[in-house]
Amino acid sequence: MKMKNIHNMEEKWKRFVYWLIKAKQERLDEPNFQLIVEEKLELLGWSTYLGEIRRKSQLPSGRTYIEPDIVIKGGDKSLFVMEIKHPNHTINKRDIDQLSSYILQSQLKIGIYIGEHIEIFYNSPTDETDPQSLLKIEFDYDDPMGGKFVELFSKDSFDKNKLLGWCEERYGEMIKEQNDDNTSAKQSQEIKCKKATTIMPEDIYQKYSTDSLKSGVPKYQLIYEFIIEGLHKREILTEAEYEYYKSLRMRQ
Repeated sequence: MKMKNIHNMEEKWKRFVYWLIKAKQERLDEPNFQLIVEEKLELLGWSTYLGEIRRKSQLPSGRTYIEPDIVIKGGDKSLFVMEIKHPNHTINKRDIDQLSSYILQSQLKIGIYIGEHIEIFYNSPTDETDPQSLLKIEFDYDDPMGGKFVELFSKDSFDKNKLLGWCEERYGEMIKEQNDDNTSAKQSQEIKCKKATTIMPEDIYQKYSTDSLKSGVPKYQLIYEFIIEGLHKREILTEAEYEYYKSLRMRQ
C-alpha cells in the first residue's frame, strides 16, 4: 500500500511539473506563469473557487498588510505563502528577503518559492535566524523529491503539524551536516598544521630566498611563511627557533 502511494505521488508530480517545464521552454512571463502555477495547485486539490488559492490576498501584519503572490488557505486559516517569479528567473537575495518577510510577518513558518525551480523555506521556532531554505526541487520529472513535495502540499494529504514536523526534522539534519562539515574542516586543518610543524627546518629554509630571514626584525616578531599541501600558514617564532634559523642562514 505504501509503495502504491509513493507511485501515485510520483505520477502526480510528473503531471504537476509537466506544465512548469513547458512554461520554461516557452519563456512565459511572470503573470502567465502564475496562472499556470495556480492551475497546478488545483491539480494538488486546492480550489480557487472555494477561496483556497488566494492571489495577492492581504494578510495582517501589525498595523499594515502584506500581499504575497499566493496564499493557500484551509477554511478561515492561512496555511502557507508563495512567491512566484517567471520560470527563467534566477533567484536572488531580494527574492529570498521578500519571501522571508512574508513568512515572518504572517507567522506561517513556511513559504514556497516557484521560479526557475521550487524551493521550500522554513522559519524554525528553535532558531532566531531568518527563514532557511530546506529543499530545492528542479523542474525535472525524475527529481527524487518531487513526490515528497506533492505529498506534503497536496490538499488531501495536507497536515500542518506533520508538515512542520518534517520541516523541523529537515532543518535539524541540515544543522547537523553543517556542524559535521565544520568539525571535519577543523580536523583537516589541524592535521595539516601538525604536518607543517613537523617538517625539518632545513626543508622549510631551502624554499625561500636568502632575505627570508631579515636582520633587524625583533626576535619575537619574526614571521616566516611556508606552503604545504595548499596550506598557507604564518607563525611567530620563539627565541630558540629564531636563533636556530639565524644560525642556518649564517652557515650558507
